[in-house]
Amino acid sequence: GAPAAERVKRIAVFIGGTDRFSLGEQVAACADRVFTDCEILLIGRGYEERVEQTPGGNQMRYSPLKPDTVPFLRNLDLLLSGGGYVKYEASYACVPNAAVSQTEEQRADTLLLKNEGLLEDLGLAESFEADRFESELARLAETGVRKAMLEAAARVFVTDSDLEAGREIVALL
Repeated sequence: GAPAAERVKRIAVFIGGTDRFSLGEQVAACADRVFTDCEILLIGRGYEERVEQTPGGNQMRYSPLKPDTVPFLRNLDLLLSGGGYVKYEASYACVPNAAVSQTEEQRADTLLLKNEGLLEDLGLAESFEADRFESELARLAETGVRKAMLEAAARVFVTDSDLEAGREIVALL
């Protein structure tokens, strides 16, 4: 896998096909307060393609949900997700990631991946608190934390075969 970037420069916020708690913009705003001089990609239903400068001096790129959203994982330093399947894809693609789960079932899956060192669990969306979330994000800014996730992904997903990787993901469940 690629080495962890010294500094987070590119973040994606993708809560999922459905953002039940309208968290996307809140999560992106938290990232804007924690990180500086980076691009924050906010993906979700209803967004028009646009770019804005943020209050924190970052560049916020809004993008609508597209049928094949996975390519956005390329060249990311950090993914903040809503706890759905994208957390598996990010782990397999060796992208450091953290999940705010929208359901108890997603949270159970997230905890399994956290136990493998593949991602950070940022709790349930229904109990989201910006201050606590921002302190967790500050921890994720540390290179060592993201490097440990990449090392775990390389250990767990030791294959070039998509079929074999699928079996390994299922085995975690």
